[in-house]
Amino acid sequence: AGTLYRTGPAWFERDGFRYEHWFDGDGMVHGWTFGEGRVTHRARMVATPKFTREQQAGRFLYPTAGTSIPDMQPLRNNDDANTANTSVTMINGRLFALSEAGSAFELDPDQLTTLGPVTWRPDLAALPFSAHPLVDRDGSSWNFGSISMMGGNGLLVWHIGADGTLVSADVLETPVHGYLHSFAMTDRHLVFALMPYHYADGQGAFFQRMRFQADQPLRIAVVDKNSPSRARWFEADFAAIY
Repeated sequence: AGTLYRTGPAWFERDGFRYEHWFDGDGMVHGWTFGEGRVTHRARMVATPKFTREQQAGRFLYPTAGTSIPDMQPLRNNDDANTANTSVTMINGRLFALSEAGSAFELDPDQLTTLGPVTWRPDLAALPFSAHPLVDRDGSSWNFGSISMMGGNGLLVWHIGADGTLVSADVLETPVHGYLHSFAMTDRHLVFALMPYHYADGQGAFFQRMRFQADQPLRIAVVDKNSPSRARWFEADFAAIY
């Protein structure tokens, strides 16, 4: 009994132009509700700013992970490229659709209508809240945002309480640009592996602009949960840790 939620890329074509990469499709959240010997299904597209504006324009407008878009519009913030297509999470009964570069988008858990992007604190609006949070033993959630996706530098470490309120948000300075997809957690620490890539200038898709830095090591940050504003950095031979 209960509801199983999933999201995934679902909208791939507009005005005769089709995305070339699976990660690019705008997100649709599904809910399968089980009870009394039957199952019902509901699904809706997540009404991100990207999806809403492209619906109105009738064509794709913004950069994606893997497809070059004709006459691409510049990004003003992370949510211009937010597809909310990668994962869903529940915190204190609240349902969120997540992607790599942008806000968590809150949805009504029954109707799956989009309530809007979550601003955990006014100065943190539209900053990246990744699709890969980890739930701690106390019910709180840890997550990160890779600021380098927008051309900056730094690692944003989020801690969201079990009640859905912000505990802390700290920006760690990273020694170089790099690529970070997910992270690991122990009882006392968070572990981030920054893969040695930089992003070439230009108008191509995110993955198309990635350049492997063969002369650079893998850089690993170990963050004590009691002091999330600081990291100990280590170096290791190259590994692609996805």
